[in-house]
Parts: sequence; structure tokens; C-alpha cells
Amino acid sequence: MIRFKLTPLSSLTSSIAEMLASNIDKVDGKVLADYPSLAEVIDTYRSYDPISFFSGFEDNVLLKSLTEQLRPDLKAVVEYPYVDKVYRNSYYNHHSSKVNHYPRDCFKVSLFSSEITEGDFSEGGDPVKLQSCFLGFFTLRPTPPYQFIGRSVISPLAYKEIDFDCCTVDVPVSVWHFKLRATGFPFSTQDTETMSCAETSIWALMEYFGNRYPEYRPILPSDIHTALAGQSHERQVPSTGLDMSRISFALRSFGFGTRIYVDDVVKDNYLFDLVSIYLESGIPVLAGISNGSEHHAFLIVGKRSKGASKAAVTTGLNELSTDCDEFVVIDDNLAPYSYITRAEPSRNYPTWAPCKLTTIVVPLYTRINLEAYQAKEYFSKMRGRIAFLGDIANDSSYRMFLASSRSYRDYVQRNKDIATELKDMLMHVMMAKFIWVFEIHEHHSTDVSGLMILDATEPNIEGTLPLTLVYWNERGIVKDGNIFWQFNVASQPFKGFNNLIKYKTTTP
Repeated sequence: MIRFKLTPLSSLTSSIAEMLASNIDKVDGKVLADYPSLAEVIDTYRSYDPISFFSGFEDNVLLKSLTEQLRPDLKAVVEYPYVDKVYRNSYYNHHSSKVNHYPRDCFKVSLFSSEITEGDFSEGGDPVKLQSCFLGFFTLRPTPPYQFIGRSVISPLAYKEIDFDCCTVDVPVSVWHFKLRATGFPFSTQDTETMSCAETSIWALMEYFGNRYPEYRPILPSDIHTALAGQSHERQVPSTGLDMSRISFALRSFGFGTRIYVDDVVKDNYLFDLVSIYLESGIPVLAGISNGSEHHAFLIVGKRSKGASKAAVTTGLNELSTDCDEFVVIDDNLAPYSYITRAEPSRNYPTWAPCKLTTIVVPLYTRINLEAYQAKEYFSKMRGRIAFLGDIANDSSYRMFLASSRSYRDYVQRNKDIATELKDMLMHVMMAKFIWVFEIHEHHSTDVSGLMILDATEPNIEGTLPLTLVYWNERGIVKDGNIFWQFNVASQPFKGFNNLIKYKTTTP
């Protein structure tokens, strides 16, 4: 029988323990009430029941870290047994072949921001109320002695205190048979057998893109093993991890035009600049850090500036895209939305020798041929060639990002601050499916005073081939076929485009 329990977050572990204990009527002829604690039940009953596989979850470091970071006013709905598709895939492809009898079922913990009752789930329920206060879910799988947390999507708004810009996606989920949508970035810990840090990062990335864009689909652990079968010269399970080239190969097989950037072929600290630019474009980046002996992979999904900004101490036209000191990561050894810094990418692993960011894999759409550093180089070149761009003051700044022309035009159409003439120009100019956009900000303003739009499908940066439109100080150039036309349009500064969602909460 499926069990359902409402509980405050502070009582979560005791509630799960009670639900586990209720699965066994008697242990060695004694009723459970004869045992003073769950620990004694666990010690006595070790054969075939799921309770032995969940033993120790109350003391799991990561689970404790997660629940301590979540808001104390949250309410939890606990369901058991829960069929989690990711764990079931690992179970049937690996765990079920063992002599030890591994359970098939998981716990699911759904989080709500306001008081809910069993009545909200019965007699027709109140799905509108449930969705309005639903802050995601996490699962607990029976994979001791490793990390228990399985497939999860937790909203940043469930945390006590956050302040960052982050990639998030809506993921369909059911809570006690009601269909809801969880908003957040997908997360799971590794089970060290079917999934290491690399496979877990690939899974989370595909869960994000598969729920956001129709060109991609969510995957299961066995899909990763199948994709890499021809590239592996040894067994894939138990997993010993993947190098970055095989990670890139797997993502290519799932439909991406991936690019690998390595630190020894680019400028110092330039990898983090690339990460920041692609994050501005709404593209999470798979990162690899190493100190020579330790190697680890995780996802960088957001960023925040803290302290003195990098751009503020530069001279000339400042680049806001790379004005970032801290990054938000999805790391299978840490609670979701943990932080790393440029200076200390391994700050969350104090027992390791200092690591550096050595490699990043960027999952690009297959038709994006103009890379970030090429687009940036072309922007600088055009500033020197187009006369009216010479009027840009040294205290100005710019922000660059990748966008689909469809999303960008939707933003333009909805932006009431853009002058009608300029809006018409942006609506009618021929744009590629993907574009690089440079927003120019004047005199430390956050509003947009000028634009340069490049064709992201054009890799040839010689001449004017990538150039689509330029606008600055009431003057502009627009491409019409192979001909460029000059135009004059007066427009007040306007709010810029944003691929990332801003999250900021404080303890209620």
C-alpha cells in the first residue's frame, strides 16, 4: 500500500523512520512497540526488508546539509513506496542482478511553502493552491552506504537565504496523484556504481534541456552507458568515471554540437570568462576541476557578483558578462545551488589540495558555429571600423549573450520602453535562428543604450558576414540581404534581455 504523510520539515527524518517501521508488523516475534528505537529494529532486521537499506539516512551528511539550508517553515509531503524512473533504471540494469535483495522503491519528499492539509489532496482537491506553494521535491533511494538523495528538483525559493541568477526549468511531477510542475535545476547524488559524478552531471544536463526544449529528451543511466558502449575499452558498471572527451561524446550523441575548452590553450582565467558568457546565454556548463591527483566533474548553472567586481577595476569598455566572482553549481557531493569562486573552484573540498578549472564542455545547439571568444573578437573589431561606435565613452559597458531570434524578438515585442521605430527595425530585420547580442550600457547605467547583433550560425568573422544590426546614439546600420542600410532612430534606454532567473530570498 502506498503511504502518504504530511509533516513539518523539522520532523522529516522521524516521519520517514515511522513510515519505514510501519512496513514491518513484527520483528523476530516482537511487535515494534517493544523496541525503544528505530536503530534497534535496524540492527535486528537485516535480511530482505527495505528498512535495512535506508539505515543511517538520518545521519547522512548531505541530507543533513540540505535540510539545514531549507526554510524551516516548509511543509513536506512524504510518499512511500515511490517508483522513481531513474533509480528503477539502475535497479533493473544493475542492482537486481546481485545476490543481496535491493529494494525497488524510493521515498519522495515534496516541499510546500504554506500550510496544506489532506483535504487539499482529496475530494477534488485544490490544484491551484498546491501549485502556487509547491517548491519542488527530492527522492531518497535505498543505496547505502553512499548518498541517499536521488532524482530531485528543488526551487531556489525553498532555501533560507539566496541571492543569485540561475538556469531553471519546469519539470512535470505528481504529488499524491496531482499533476504539478517543479521549478529548479535537476539534481541527484551519484550512487558510485551506475553513476559517478560525470554520469550524474550528464543526466542532470539532459534533464534540464529535455524538459526545456523539444529538440532534446531526458535520459536514464542506461542511455549513457549505451551511448558510450563503442567508446569504452572496459566494463562500464561499476563506473570508474569518465574523462571530459567521453562526456563530450555522450552529449554529442544526445544531439548537441559540443565544444571542449581546455585551460592550457586559452588565456589565464579565460575559462571562467567563457563560463560566465555562456551562463548569460542560459546555457549550463559542465566543468572539470583537478589538482593532478583528484579529478571531479559538476555543472555550473548560475552566478552572482560579490565584493569588488572584476569589471570595475578595468579600463576602457567594461564587459559585464564576465563581471562575476562566484558561481552556482550542481555538484553531486553537495546540496543543490552551492557556490564556488574563481580563485577556489574546489573550496567545498577542504581535504583536497587546491584544484583549478582545467576543462569545460559547452552543450551548444548544432547550428551555432560562432563561438563566444570569436563573437567577442568580432565586436571589438567592429568598434574600430564603424565610425559612430567611436562615441562610446570609456565609462560605458557591454554585456554579450547568445539567444534564439525567436526568444529575442518575443522580448523586444513585449518591451514597452523600446522606441516604436527601433522595435519595427528589430522585428523586420532578417535574423538567423541563433544570434549573439551585445547590449551597450552608457555611463554605468544598467539600461541598454545600444546594440550589436551577430549571426551565430556564421563562423567566418572576416568582413561583415556575421553582422546583422548595429545601433548606438540614434544611428544604426541594418543588413538587408547582402546590402547594409543606415538609419536614424531616437530611443530612450530600455531594460535588457535576460536568460537567467533572478532568485533572492531571506529567512521569513
